Amino acid sequence: MTSSVQGQIEFEHLHRYCIARDLCDGLDVLDVASGEGYGAAILAGLARSVVGVEIDAASVAHAQAQYAHDRLRFLCGDAQALPLEDASIDLVVSFETLEHLPDQVRFLSEVRRVLRPGGMFLVSTPERMVYSAAGSDPNPYHVLELTEGEFGTLLQRHFASSQVLRQRPVLGSVVAGAPEGEWRSYERRSNDIIEATSGLARPHYLLGLAGDGLLPVLASSAYLDRRRVHDVMEAAARLPEAHAQLAAVVAERDAARAETQALRQERDVTLPEARLAQQEATRLAAEARDLAEALAAERSAREAAEVASRRAVMERDEARRGGAAAVEAALRQQRDSARAELARVQAEAHARLHAVQQARERAESHEAHLLTLLHNIHTSTGWRALGPMRWFGRRHPGAARWLSRGVKVAWWTATLQIGHRYQQWRQNQARLRLAAPEAPTPLAPPAEPAPQTTQQPATAPPSAPAAAPASRFITPSVAMTPPPPARRDLRQAFLGQHGDLPIAFPAVEAPDVSVIIPAYRGLEDLEACLRSLIATRDGGPSFEVVLVDDDPANPVLPAIPESPGLVRLPNAENLGFLHSCNRGAAKARGRHLCFLNSDTIVQPGWLAALVEVAETLPGAGLVGGMLLNRDGTVQDAGWRILGDGWGYPIGRNASAEDGAYTYRRPVDCVTGACLLVPRAVFDALEGFDALYAPAFYEEFDLAFRARERGLSVIYEPRCRVVHLGSASYGAEARDRLSATNHARFVARFADVLRKHPWDRGDAFELRHAAGEGPVLFVADNAVPRPDRHAGDVTMFRYLDLMATAGWRVVFAPMDGVAEGAAAEALETRGIELVRAPRSPEDWLAAHGRHLHAAWLARPEVAQRLIGPVRAHSGAMLAYYTHDLHHQRMRREAEMRDDAALHAEADRMEATETAIFRAVDRVTTPSEAEAAIIRALVPGREVVAIPPYFFEDAEIHSHDAAHFATRRDVVFVGGFPHTPNVDAALLLANEIMPAVWQEEPEARLVLVGYAPPPEVQSLAGPRIVVTGHVPQVEPYLEAARLNLAPLRYGAGVKGKVVQALQNGVPVVTTAVGAEGIDLVAGQDALVEDSPAGLAAAALALFRDADRCAALSEAGAALVRRRFSRSAGRRAAATVFDTRRCPICGSARLAPIEGAELRESIRCLGCYALGRSQAVAQVLLQRFGQGAEESLTELLRAAPALRVHELGFVGGIEGTLRGWPGYSTSEYFDGIPPGQPGPHGVRCEDVTRLTFADASFDVLLSQDVMEHVPDPRRGFAETFRVLRPGGAHIFTVPQDRDLRHSVTRARIGAGGVEHLLPATYHGDPVRQEGALVFTDFGLDLPEFVESAGFALREHEVWIPGADLPLRVFEAVKPGGSAREAVKPCGSAR
Repeated sequence: MTSSVQGQIEFEHLHRYCIARDLCDGLDVLDVASGEGYGAAILAGLARSVVGVEIDAASVAHAQAQYAHDRLRFLCGDAQALPLEDASIDLVVSFETLEHLPDQVRFLSEVRRVLRPGGMFLVSTPERMVYSAAGSDPNPYHVLELTEGEFGTLLQRHFASSQVLRQRPVLGSVVAGAPEGEWRSYERRSNDIIEATSGLARPHYLLGLAGDGLLPVLASSAYLDRRRVHDVMEAAARLPEAHAQLAAVVAERDAARAETQALRQERDVTLPEARLAQQEATRLAAEARDLAEALAAERSAREAAEVASRRAVMERDEARRGGAAAVEAALRQQRDSARAELARVQAEAHARLHAVQQARERAESHEAHLLTLLHNIHTSTGWRALGPMRWFGRRHPGAARWLSRGVKVAWWTATLQIGHRYQQWRQNQARLRLAAPEAPTPLAPPAEPAPQTTQQPATAPPSAPAAAPASRFITPSVAMTPPPPARRDLRQAFLGQHGDLPIAFPAVEAPDVSVIIPAYRGLEDLEACLRSLIATRDGGPSFEVVLVDDDPANPVLPAIPESPGLVRLPNAENLGFLHSCNRGAAKARGRHLCFLNSDTIVQPGWLAALVEVAETLPGAGLVGGMLLNRDGTVQDAGWRILGDGWGYPIGRNASAEDGAYTYRRPVDCVTGACLLVPRAVFDALEGFDALYAPAFYEEFDLAFRARERGLSVIYEPRCRVVHLGSASYGAEARDRLSATNHARFVARFADVLRKHPWDRGDAFELRHAAGEGPVLFVADNAVPRPDRHAGDVTMFRYLDLMATAGWRVVFAPMDGVAEGAAAEALETRGIELVRAPRSPEDWLAAHGRHLHAAWLARPEVAQRLIGPVRAHSGAMLAYYTHDLHHQRMRREAEMRDDAALHAEADRMEATETAIFRAVDRVTTPSEAEAAIIRALVPGREVVAIPPYFFEDAEIHSHDAAHFATRRDVVFVGGFPHTPNVDAALLLANEIMPAVWQEEPEARLVLVGYAPPPEVQSLAGPRIVVTGHVPQVEPYLEAARLNLAPLRYGAGVKGKVVQALQNGVPVVTTAVGAEGIDLVAGQDALVEDSPAGLAAAALALFRDADRCAALSEAGAALVRRRFSRSAGRRAAATVFDTRRCPICGSARLAPIEGAELRESIRCLGCYALGRSQAVAQVLLQRFGQGAEESLTELLRAAPALRVHELGFVGGIEGTLRGWPGYSTSEYFDGIPPGQPGPHGVRCEDVTRLTFADASFDVLLSQDVMEHVPDPRRGFAETFRVLRPGGAHIFTVPQDRDLRHSVTRARIGAGGVEHLLPATYHGDPVRQEGALVFTDFGLDLPEFVESAGFALREHEVWIPGADLPLRVFEAVKPGGSAREAVKPCGSAR
């Protein structure tokens, strides 16, 4: 038997199954509620067949796995609806099932249905008068228990014959007489009384046999255990001793707690004295500092006086010298002026030279790329085959042009392109005509359309009614910004290019998207919209178009050609915008629904961008794009809903290229003019709410309902749509509908809107949805290109890391260029870019007050921006070296023995030292450089951060077989960096010749962009110069080894770390290994001479096993030194802004009053102090790598399962909708496990409906004092936690109470109050939640009795004078998380 049944239950159950076994010889048997299956297996030993029916699928699976028998099978089913045919069973057995069923009559009817004529039913149930006698704890899982009389009556009602036996587990002896003899029971009732009874006294259980035929007489029986009574009694006798020992331990613990309490009281007495002493010391220090400053000022004044006196004497002497001195002074002034002018000219020349150098580098990079393409073309078979035709073309150019045109026409005709090409030619001619200069027209606000009688709504989301002041919708900063210069009309431009494009949509069997267009008249705009869908279709997701015509009097559908991919829905009556959208959605087949206004013109890539967000961003509910005015300016870049319920259009009339509006971000709403929503989300929300019919606020309502479910609303700027704004409502109707639906919206979401801002004056704050993290400003010389520079890898990784950690990151490229894939990679991660013509200084002047931290990289960037950062913000200012420039320059000077380079290195050292002194923190890529910086600026905070970090899945190693056939020696580096040029030349000219003598098949591969001519000239049969490549990994995958012979440089070398990360053995110099903390000979081979480097490379060519060992060791080093968690910890050290541990917001409320537990601490999620304390303990225990908020933790650990007992508060409001988070609440009258109000699951803590080991974490805030039986409650939370999991909770605890006090309990008649009733605030019950228990110092006994190990945390909330107490009950075993964090205070 595999069952864990034992003890008294073992006696009871096995005794019954033994009786049943005697009855089932040769019969077909059904075991109802067969559980783990051991009983059915016993019956199968004699029965012809046995079927076990059990409602729990896990138990069925267990039984099927453990008890395989050809006469035994198990089914999943309900006792009240048995999954068997009529009259198919001879004997039904069901033990301890009846009392669990609310409809016992239905169960017995099912038993009769499956029994054959003459069949029997053997059933047992507890005797209520004994099992649930007065004073005993009721079994919460029993629905209806019976007395012996009730049990007998029930059987007699349903069966012609029945008999009832009594069962009682005993510890004693049985003497059985003749079969017909009667039982006598002798029971010891006390030390003095033994009671004699006929039959079995006080049975706990009743066993009934019933049927319609003649029943066998069941004899009295005994089930005997092999254990000796003496052993059991002896063990019981030792219990008092054990209890005494336990009491002694408890007493010792109580004494220790009392001593601890005394120490705490002593601390509370001495702490104010210590603080007063500290304040006095601070005051004295301040006085000493003031005195020192006064002495210094006096000394300076005295020295100034002495200098003035000397100057006066000198001037007197000069005056005596006469005119000669005057002439000399004039000459000196002219010389100084000339020197200043020379310095200015030199600075300008240096700046021009730097710009020229950058332009040259870009040109060289482009040239290298073109040369690579040209080389590939020249060496191709096609180029050689066409040589004669090129010769003919050079000799006869006119004939060649006509021949080329003839070939094109023939090809287009053969491939059926000729008609399309002719249309393109016509459109090109039209564009050329449109490009002619036009007279500029002044820009003015659009005229208000005349009132119309139509019922199709305007598609722009509502702002306030027209009567409201303009400032209700547009911030002053946007409203007062002058409009951009007049631009070409985008509608006219589109029609000039695509105005005659045929309207035809191909059939799509399973479309990705259904584009739903509600139309009301406006045929020309609709045709332009449909043509834009066709013009931008190639390369995007598949889609169908659902066109809903909402004007039966003047329909537009007859003018639109039919096509397979166009679904035509004419409305029989004018339904309005909202109902037309819902009708279109009902007919749509796509996985996503995109609602698109008929007066829009979509731009290339619009739909692919929306679908990408919906399918790759977890929790994305609604997605919208940038709406453009027809002149190309922003109409809206998402919407913010203010506290009064009116909408704020973000970015209205701003430039569409302004970096403030070109990055992805969460917003409150997106407009229904272009809105994509997954079909599953739209159906779950039941579409647009008819409450807002015919129009206005329907998309706002949809967005807010989605956010209530934990879904996000995302603005995606890569989706751009021109919205012509052809209003179908007049101003009066628009304002009336808008005001009506605004009132409905505000009434529905009043609790949410109170957390929204009311001030429209700060566009920066309004640009994002609520709950944003702190603002980080980062500046470097250009947008990072990780495929080119090792330093760019560092910058890109940390920008991504900080954005993922919840920071609002702004990046300023000093060259002002923010275009292309590299910029898009940042903006899709939610990072704002400062784009030209706006400069970083302009941005800081406008928004610097919002900064919490700034991070500047490279000396030239810091020199330019330290002043503006200090002038416009109070942010913590950090600097990143990339490498110590002066150290790299000095090493080059020493290698070349160049005095001019030495002087440059000295100047750079002075520059870098001045920067180190001017910032608050210095960050550097290695501890070696950190030590140098600390020596240069003692006392300055310097933090070494890993310059590269990787996820475990990105780190690889290889075995010997991988290296056996590989012969490539790879060097990686960007060649604008001169140390890489030097290394490549050394490698090709001195190291590889020695390698080739022994390994002639070895190939040198130089990978990196912009190789100079001297490197390009190395290319040949044995040397490959790749130029720029999009990815380095393929070259590393093919490498035998990575050889990096760097002779000068500084910092951590990315090329070396990248090779180690990819499992490539590394041979390098001491300079190349610097800062990586590798062990030479174990993690990599380190040599400094060309001969030594060649010998190390040859050693790896000879020994593939050595390659494999270095590969594994290098990968292990990267996991230790360059893991993502290491990078996150370093970032948390540098950027240590106080944040909410729940949502990550930096908008923390000041602490007012003494009641910290119940005060709001975060203005982002409105979390209470106790909620933040609970979150800190959760982060401390389960954090993966310095996560600072629960949202960041759940992103880093998606498998973590958290359940909160309670459904309101900062934690629930922030984590609602996360896959790993759930909540519950107890509602009167709702069955446990079923949804209650607001869809919240009902749960009773004393009988949770969750399966065992369901969660990693249970959270409860001031809940357990309201549980009628807290011991049973803790037992239940223990049961549903996984091993190593934790129940983290707060409860009010009276530290003056030695023993907890029961204030109320549940009795037979309901709640019994033992003390005056006390209630706490409750979101469910108006009178509040009744307190059942006042917990005292014995709280640990309640928790530990369930099996927990209890930890007590004193959590300090920043700014508070006293800590908050949080308890952590840990379920032992099973997980390494048990030891993640030590017990102690969380600060």
